[in-house]
Amino acid sequence: MTTSPEALDHTHPLYADLMRVESTLIGLAPWSLSADTPSTTPAATPIERLTALSVAAADLSERTARWVRVARDAGATWQEVGDALGVTRQAAQQRFR
Repeated sequence: MTTSPEALDHTHPLYADLMRVESTLIGLAPWSLSADTPSTTPAATPIERLTALSVAAADLSERTARWVRVARDAGATWQEVGDALGVTRQAAQQRFR
């Protein structure tokens, strides 16, 4: 079962994490690079976008690992973790053990 931002109550512990990641990714969306789209902020260069994406990916990876630990501490099986991440039980176990 995957958790989307829309499915979470605003008080849910994951809500702030998901909103932060979503906000970062929206800022990196290809349509925000268009010169035809009005913007209140100057367009970032491709290198600035790449740097921001790298930072967001590292942050998301750290947050994923943290939530895997929380899920496992709460009794989730490796199969459940793998299902939530869209990978096999073995892949989840190898990545996060």
